[in-house]
Amino acid sequence: MSHRHRFIALVLAATSAHCATTSSAGAPKGPTTVVSMQQTPTITPIAQPQPAMIAARPAPPPRPTERDILLQAEQQAPAGARRVLSTARTLIDDEVVIRGTCYTWLSAVYRQAGGRFGTVYSGDRRGRYATADQLQPGDWIHFINHSYNNVTHSAIFIAWTDRDARTALTVSYPGERREVPGRYREYELTSVYRVDRMRD
Repeated sequence: MSHRHRFIALVLAATSAHCATTSSAGAPKGPTTVVSMQQTPTITPIAQPQPAMIAARPAPPPRPTERDILLQAEQQAPAGARRVLSTARTLIDDEVVIRGTCYTWLSAVYRQAGGRFGTVYSGDRRGRYATADQLQPGDWIHFINHSYNNVTHSAIFIAWTDRDARTALTVSYPGERREVPGRYREYELTSVYRVDRMRD
């Protein structure tokens, strides 16, 4: 074998040996880098739904008290009626007791209010009654109390609470010589048979 042929044979042998070593031992040794396939996932924050902005509703105005209604009627009434309403309010505020009948209490109120008063409507207990338009704040009204055995009763008219239903706020005394002051009370006034009014 010539020198050239021997050199080629040695090269081939070395190459075969290297290939055999690589395939049996795997990749050549050297610095090893380990790459993890389980990488930490990137977490994107999810925007939380914001509560809908609710417009603040204004609170309803407070319902006027019975005394407030009387005060308003008192301010708008003519002088004579204003004195009557003011006197009745003071007696109720001070819890003054005037024992007797409803008529007794009304007489005391009108007497303390001072002035002259007279009848502006006179009907009939059996069926001739005043209309809603004929009643004014401060009037002394005589009516049939349908809420209590249809007896007759007297009160001071303040204001309509339901004009269509003919119910109104009044002040009066329950009568029967009770040891109680006057009171505010709603009555059905479909059967008012007499109206007295303080003159200015």
